[in-house]
Amino acid sequence: MTWVTPLHDVTRHDIAIAGGKGANLGELVRAGFPVPDGFVVTTTAYNTFVRRTRIADELRPGIKGAEARALFERTIPAELASAIAEAYAGLGDEEDDNVVVAVRSSATAEDLADASFAGQQDTYLGISGRDQVVDAVRRCWASLWTDRAIAYRDKAGIDDADVSLAVVVQRLVDADAAGVMFTANPANGRRTETVINAAWGLGEAVVSGEVTPDELVVADHRVLHRTIADKEKHTIRDDGGTHAEPLPEHRRRASVLNDEQALALVDLGHRVEELFGAPQDIEWALADGTFWLTQSRPITALPEPTGPIPTSWPTERSDGMYMRASITEQLPDPLSPLFADLARPAVTHSLKNVLDRYFGSDALHADDFDFPTVNGYGYYFYSTAGMGRMMRMAPGGMRTVFGATNLNGVTLWRDRGLPGYRHVVDEWSERDPGTLEGAELLRGASEITAAGAEYYTYVQAVIPQAALPEIVFTRLYNALVLGRPNVDKPPALTFLLGYESTPIRAERSLYQLATWCRKTPGVAEAVLADRPVPPEHADEFKRRLDEHLANFGHLTYNLDVMQPVAADDPAPVMAALKNAVSGHATNPDARLEHLASERHRAEAWLDRNVGPVRRKMLHKWLEKAHRLGPLREDALADIGLGWPTARRLLRELGSRLAAAFVIDDADDVFWLRLDEAEHAADALDLAQSTRPAETSPATGKPDDGQPDGGEDTQAEASAAKSRKPRGDETTRQDERACSATEQTPDSKWQTGAPLAREVEQRKQTWRGQRLAPPPGWLPQSGFYYRLFKRFMPSNETEQTGPTLKGLGASSGQATGPARLLLGPEDFTKMRPGDVLVAPITTPAYTPFFAMAAAVVTDVGGPLSHSSIVAREYGIPAVLGTGSATHRIHDGDIITVDGEHGIVRLQTF
Repeated sequence: MTWVTPLHDVTRHDIAIAGGKGANLGELVRAGFPVPDGFVVTTTAYNTFVRRTRIADELRPGIKGAEARALFERTIPAELASAIAEAYAGLGDEEDDNVVVAVRSSATAEDLADASFAGQQDTYLGISGRDQVVDAVRRCWASLWTDRAIAYRDKAGIDDADVSLAVVVQRLVDADAAGVMFTANPANGRRTETVINAAWGLGEAVVSGEVTPDELVVADHRVLHRTIADKEKHTIRDDGGTHAEPLPEHRRRASVLNDEQALALVDLGHRVEELFGAPQDIEWALADGTFWLTQSRPITALPEPTGPIPTSWPTERSDGMYMRASITEQLPDPLSPLFADLARPAVTHSLKNVLDRYFGSDALHADDFDFPTVNGYGYYFYSTAGMGRMMRMAPGGMRTVFGATNLNGVTLWRDRGLPGYRHVVDEWSERDPGTLEGAELLRGASEITAAGAEYYTYVQAVIPQAALPEIVFTRLYNALVLGRPNVDKPPALTFLLGYESTPIRAERSLYQLATWCRKTPGVAEAVLADRPVPPEHADEFKRRLDEHLANFGHLTYNLDVMQPVAADDPAPVMAALKNAVSGHATNPDARLEHLASERHRAEAWLDRNVGPVRRKMLHKWLEKAHRLGPLREDALADIGLGWPTARRLLRELGSRLAAAFVIDDADDVFWLRLDEAEHAADALDLAQSTRPAETSPATGKPDDGQPDGGEDTQAEASAAKSRKPRGDETTRQDERACSATEQTPDSKWQTGAPLAREVEQRKQTWRGQRLAPPPGWLPQSGFYYRLFKRFMPSNETEQTGPTLKGLGASSGQATGPARLLLGPEDFTKMRPGDVLVAPITTPAYTPFFAMAAAVVTDVGGPLSHSSIVAREYGIPAVLGTGSATHRIHDGDIITVDGEHGIVRLQTF
């Protein structure tokens, strides 16, 4: 292509010569959309200019914007300037050869699907005259080298040498109104909603943010929502370009577009979206009743579609109380539909067992407790009558919990709870999911979930027994020894730190792997750069990582089985490993050794300075705290033992359903209700059992779907089931799906498509629910609410203003950027010195405490994992704020005061 080309000769594939803006506009022109006439000054022209004027030789890496732009003051070669002027003249007619135009930059790294670069280069409106147009083109070229454009490219990882610039010159629409249209809602990601911003005059005031525009949300051929802004000014043409001037009072609050105009504009937007095959960010202008399109680019960073955020919390029953405590502290998000259905009977049954164990079988009746969901969140339900009976029997139950009997919590956990759970997990872990029928896959996941829920009741019995000695020792020491704080007396906490537990062992394991990486040539560099490990060390690296995951890959971030664990998605582990390899992480052995040394010195001080009676009493409780304290973290860490296996079973079923086109993706199985998964599994099992055996062309024997060759090839065959079939296999799977649907009367999922749509709607609903902080107690009234409110693991008070109040669980004060870790998908964002802000933290979060300056959570109490680990690391922690993840934004600079339980928020 030459220096200049008409827009109608450009296609979307010509980004290299027309830039993103020019390529998209050319595609619109060719498709017949209303686009102002114009031409493109191609990247060839830019490259000719910088080469002939020797600017290219002086645009060295790291050059500053002002210095670079000064180079572009050089004169454009006459031949090139003449080509631009001639093209401009072609836009006019015999009566007007000084047509008014818009001159817009169009970079090759602009208006792309993954990076818009919006506003990084310059636009000039209201330009007329040949010399003025040529000069505007030169200024556009120079804008490729502003400080903001250079910084934007650097942040996006785009080399300056790889970027060039075209310029689009078009007739300027002298607009009565203009604005921007998003064919998907950028606020909530809903593809069914179109958002229009509209203001009077030219669109520059909207794009630049000089004026607050009207906003309309359109869906289902109607205006759902309209906000009429107070539009103080508008942009209009003048002899030298454009300027903003105040609007008359009567137009400031007048609606820019009526409903008919909005619907017509949305229809135009939908056609553009269909042309490009993706939601679009479109700039438009309205002149004399006609809409014109002046730009279209993909919407980048469009969030996934989000449903409404709940504002009310309706419950199924009114004869009791719903509370979020205990196991729900490990379930900070709304539950996935399948896990909700698996967990409800499992938790209810396990709850009955533990209450029968400590209070007797007559304490609660069958309808006195449940584990339902409210707006997707898991809640314990207790009837008012059942709670009353349990309260009357509580003294006897407490004697059992803390007594030296075979119902003792630690004894039960060690001798019955953990072995029983391991037995169920081992039984299903030894079975190859690829050889099981769909109904068996679901049964295995159900049994593991039930075993996990049962195991949690043993953990609940361990926690108070392990925590009591620490509490008693601290209170006795403070009362009998410490008295008023004294710098010469060690605080009670010093006596309790420096002991090993499963999370600390996991941290040590990862640190040892990092140490090996640093000592092995090329490995550390590869890990830090996210590159493959050098081939000569790849096997050993994999062996060491696999060993770590085998021992600790079951640690859960969230008990919902939908959420990956490190065993099947090691990305969070790799993020923590990078931190350790970089040298930012503390050596856990050195930290433990230091804490143990401090503890020994404190104990020696105690023996020297405290009388024998008090010393004996304190040592009694201290010995119990040392022996039992670490068991609390050990017990909690093993809750997820069965989750890797349960996920393998369910994802195997999901792979089969995806292959049969019942759902779109294997992981969509978690968004099915249990009855839907059972129907689908039964239908596929029936179809498989009635399908005639196929003859293997290699052996001449009936083909059972498993290749010969032992375990490796069986594993390959199982993995192959997770891939969508192609070619002839697609035909066979279509037949299989049809056969399956013919065998079931349940029409809800017969074609696959209705179920896929249902899954997508559930995901949207879940995302909206996740944005609502769930109340810890429903309804928030009554005798039991007032009685238990102060014991709830999160602040139930609505908090506003510049501070958040929670529980000061680890003393000290730290300031730093907040890093919201809502789940493992966020762990790669964590940097040393960040303040870790999360709904909860579980043992799987431990490596990130080594990076954190402080910790803030929505949920958590003095006996929670967050509290214990933060004290071990010596970092401040404020827990149980109730709303930290909803009030703190990623990157906010916040101050955490662990002494007073206060978080000071960023204010502007």
